[in-house]
Formats: sequence, C-alpha cells, structure tokens
Amino acid sequence: MTSIAKIPPDFNFDDIEILKKAIKANTALAELNGLILSLPNYEILLQPLTIREAVASSEIENIRTTTIDILQAEISHEISNLSKEQKETLNYKEALLSGFQRIKKQEFLATNDLVFIQEILEPNKSGIRNQMGTVIADGKGKVIHTPPQEEKEIRDLMKNLDDFINNKEDEIDPLIKMAIHHYQFETIHPFFDGNGRTGRIAMILYLILAGRLRYPALFLSGYILQNKADYYRLLQQVREKNSWKEWILFILEGVAIQSRESSQKILAISHLKKHWKEILKTNYAQIYSVEILDYLFSQAFYTQTNMSSRLSISRPTSIKYLEIFEKEGLMKEKRVGKERLFYISAFLEALQ
Repeated sequence: MTSIAKIPPDFNFDDIEILKKAIKANTALAELNGLILSLPNYEILLQPLTIREAVASSEIENIRTTTIDILQAEISHEISNLSKEQKETLNYKEALLSGFQRIKKQEFLATNDLVFIQEILEPNKSGIRNQMGTVIADGKGKVIHTPPQEEKEIRDLMKNLDDFINNKEDEIDPLIKMAIHHYQFETIHPFFDGNGRTGRIAMILYLILAGRLRYPALFLSGYILQNKADYYRLLQQVREKNSWKEWILFILEGVAIQSRESSQKILAISHLKKHWKEILKTNYAQIYSVEILDYLFSQAFYTQTNMSSRLSISRPTSIKYLEIFEKEGLMKEKRVGKERLFYISAFLEALQ
C-alpha cells in the first residue's frame, strides 16, 4: 500500500476563489498564446528567450549563472571550457526544446518522455530510481519527506500520473491539472537527481499538450525562484495537510504573472525586430534580407564564423556586415579571448 495517494485527489476544485483565479490566469495565458501565434517564424524569434527559463530553473537548484553568460557561451567558440553551471544550464535549454519537439510529434506526455528529459539534464544519473535511501530534506538537513523507495511502487505511481496527464475526458481546468501533476511528480521524486528541473519542464509541456500554449515561452521558473520559500512550503503543506487550495492558487497566480511578463518581453522583441527591418530596408538595402533579419533575432551574440555558416555567406562578407553595423552604432563589440562577439544592446537587454 503506497503512502502517496494517487491522483486526481479527493478535493473539490470548484471553489469560487480558485475558479476566479483560474479565469484570470487563463485569460493572461490566452493573450500570450495569441501573441505568439501572431508572430511570423515565432520559433526563431522566441528561442533565445528560453535561456531565461533555463537560468532561473537552474538557480532554483543552486546552479548559478547569468543569462548573458549562457547566451555568450552558446555562440563563442573560444569558451571551450564551460563551467559545470554553464553546461547544466545549457542542458536545461536542450531538454526543454527537445521535449517540446517530442510532444509536438506524438501528442502525449508520459514517463518515458520525462526520463528522456531527465537524461539530458543528468546524463550520469538518469532513469527511474532503483535503490533505497532517497529522502527530501530542508535547508537544515531535516528530513521533511520520504518518497516511495521501491522501483515498482515508483513506476505504479508514475503510470497513474501518465493516465492523469493524458486523460482528455476529465473536466479539470488544464491550469489546475498542471498544478496537481507537478505536485504529484515532485512528491513521487522518481529520479536520483534532476526532479525539480524535469518537473518544471513538464509543467510547460503539459500546457502545450493541452493546447493552451503553442511554444514554451511561459517562464514559470522565474516566479518560483522569486517565491522559492513559498513554493516549497506549499508543496509540503499539501503532503501534510492536504492544502490543495493554497497550492493551486499559488500556481495560478504564477501563470498569470509570468504570462503577462512573457507577453511584454515578446512585444518588446517584436517591436525591436520591426525597427531593425525598417533600418535595414531604408539604409542598407544591399544587405537586407528576411534571412539576415531572422538570423539577427535568433540569438543574442554574433560571430564571423557563426554568421557565415548560418547565412551561407563568405567569412569576409559576414565580418564586413558586422563591422558596418558596429561602426554605425547599431551593434556593439566585445572580445572573448581571440574571438570578436557582436551584439544588439537593446535585444540583449530584452532577453534578460
């Protein structure tokens, strides 16, 4: 007999306060999704933003780096010896986007997909736990939760989680459902490591699966990071006191806040891209193309080598373009070792 109850929980979610908060969160999320859908080539434009989620989610696990460091590490060939923190943060972005492509293709989210994501995050500690002894402790070392220990029990609970996530017949609001399955996943704690990051990726992938989000541009980890103490406290209160209402309200508030913040970021980047399009078409007609505009807004830093490869132009031509933009004050340059990195200040600012 498992010590963890299966889901859905025996709780009436038709609470007036929960329903009002759900309407507010769904409205903000729908506005974000509509904005995403209005963008041409939104996957190209929004991909650099996923670094923000990777940095915040990693910091929750005390893996500390900065958005600029990671954006720079993605492009610079001089930085061959990445720090452990940079590698783990880049792994998070890869896991998020790989998971996104996976569920888009198969239209379901199951244990094997979560294992796939966790293997990218923790290649040396991957797979469902198969040894006893895992516990969850607070910051002082006190054990606050003992997850299921036997592999059979873990897999049984994960099968229940799979069924819950992929059940399209229930009448639970998807945002409430997301909060429930995130709690359950973190409480099962199926992996030796990477549970928090895998669970946060799964939240976003579920919203995509449920048709509420077209692209993983909702950065819930930023909200959780800012409210880290409340996040862990409310998780524990569900375990100890069945305090579902407070937990659900917390997650719904996060969806509303982060939807609005993501919308503001996307609008700022979209307006900047339109501004650059006007500048290029008016003053640099010989340079302008849709391809070069998309390239400039697909990453935060540019190098001669990368630009040449991505646009299929010669290296002399690529450095000529970059130097023109830098000379005209449209770009700035910084050196990392022997490598020259160019960037658009306003775009870099918008990504942070």
